[in-house]
Amino acid sequence: MAIYRTVKNIPTFTWVAKPAASTFVGEIRVSDVGIGGSSWYSNGVSWSALAPVTILQTSKGFIVPALAAANAATYIQTGTSIAVTSTAHTMTAVHNGKSVYLAIASGLATAGWYTNFQYVDANSFTCVSSISQSTSGTVNTNLVETVITPLTTSLLGGLMGANGELDVALGATYTNSANAKTFRAYFGGSIYLNYAPTTTATLWIPTKTIQNANSESVQFFGINAMIVGGVTAGAMVKGAINTANAVPLTFSVINSTANEFIVVETIRSMVKSAA
Repeated sequence: MAIYRTVKNIPTFTWVAKPAASTFVGEIRVSDVGIGGSSWYSNGVSWSALAPVTILQTSKGFIVPALAAANAATYIQTGTSIAVTSTAHTMTAVHNGKSVYLAIASGLATAGWYTNFQYVDANSFTCVSSISQSTSGTVNTNLVETVITPLTTSLLGGLMGANGELDVALGATYTNSANAKTFRAYFGGSIYLNYAPTTTATLWIPTKTIQNANSESVQFFGINAMIVGGVTAGAMVKGAINTANAVPLTFSVINSTANEFIVVETIRSMVKSAA
């Protein structure tokens, strides 16, 4: 005869200190895994999350511009304020308050993410550094793959389980042109999301799933590429990433032409755990 018991109002437990599976079928515990925590259920053998666990969610906005060609973009930093001059940078005030990536080429500032983008005019904008200094220099056009490091996270080892899945949804805006703007997501170093939209100005990538296939080290997923007029689906891919260990999850973008930009506007990553 099965025994059912519910445990309420207990302290949260960290993932590494997660207790051994309860022998009580129906026991519920609260964990600090994921954003805002999560509830876990024991079937008498192992623990499973009662609902999807959110591991990443933000609508802060991250801008990756490709500024004027041939290092024609310049910056002047006074204190923590940075003023950038780049002819026809194409960004607008709608992006005010977002973080912006500057591929610094010279001066004391370094390539990286700067906060509080503020549109000044068609040829200039400002942002804020975490370091106070006086310097000036040039900014590279930046046509290489740029990792959005503030979104880099890690899937906790064992979180997916043998049949669980990782879901990611992403919304973005970018320059409306025929030139490619590429969005990628990497799971354990392998590309599992790859979109290259052109003349649409906005992109919503609905939930993309990596599914463990009855093993913590075998996955199935597909890679999609956005084309003008729709989506063309790539072949199903079989992965061999050991999700019993922590797996890095990273996101990147690539501009292909100067005076264009990409903005990751919103992103959400959730895990559905299943033994």
